[in-house]
Amino acid sequence: GWGGEGPLVVSYGALSLATKRTELMLEAFAALRRRRSGAQLLLVGGAAARERAAVKAIAGRLGITDAVALHGRADEHDYWGILKAADLAVQLRTGAGGGEASGAVCDCGAARVPAIGADVGWFGERPEPVVTAVPEDCEAERLAAEMEGLIGDEARRAEARAAQDEYARENSFARVAERYAELLSL
Repeated sequence: GWGGEGPLVVSYGALSLATKRTELMLEAFAALRRRRSGAQLLLVGGAAARERAAVKAIAGRLGITDAVALHGRADEHDYWGILKAADLAVQLRTGAGGGEASGAVCDCGAARVPAIGADVGWFGERPEPVVTAVPEDCEAERLAAEMEGLIGDEARRAEARAAQDEYARENSFARVAERYAELLSL
């Protein structure tokens, strides 16, 4: 299984230091790890050998090699198992990534896992606290503080879950169909 004595932070998707701000996430995780020695970071998704080597080198420089794991692609069972075990998801993007929607962030809502995303594109359109937004140019200490806040504050976690539930209700296929019918006066 996944997880252990401390909180499990996950990030899903193809590993890209350029568009996913992976180095920033690792730096923030290192700061979180200083506060929560048992914290673990699991990166789930495909990665080129160059990206994997870069992540390992950064983790080594930051002294968190033992706390960071590269899972690679996950089958459906592992994908949902990992997500359900997670305490927090961090799904950063840059504006250069095109601001596309994130299936992983949607899945976080379905699994009721608090998520942090950069305030760019689609991510920035999710209401707080469905996704906790951080500025695209966020610094590691700010991101670490957001991570700690979502991991350590049960009231804040409950608020995020309630917001995810409400967002899902308001954006269900049935609710969207009702709104279309209202607009078309049917």
